[in-house]
Amino acid sequence: MKLDIEGAENELLPTLQPALPNIDYLFVEYHSLQEQPQQLGQLLLMLSNAGFRYHIREAARLAPHPMVEKLTIRRLFDMQLNIWCYRP
Repeated sequence: MKLDIEGAENELLPTLQPALPNIDYLFVEYHSLQEQPQQLGQLLLMLSNAGFRYHIREAARLAPHPMVEKLTIRRLFDMQLNIWCYRP
């Protein structure tokens, strides 16, 4: 299953939680909306609880120096990650 829904994955994935045991491979493009609380921790916990292992890579280099640029750059997303999930 592939999810790339531009930030809505944080809303959709919890509703899919009962179906996750039926999925062997899952790809999620995670988007952190700059003006909202980050939900990466909850997402990764849900995937772990569903029995997935995951591998994470940066999908887009939105802030090469986030400690410096966080005050000056305004974007819809402040982080974008590719998360590959599989069952061991």
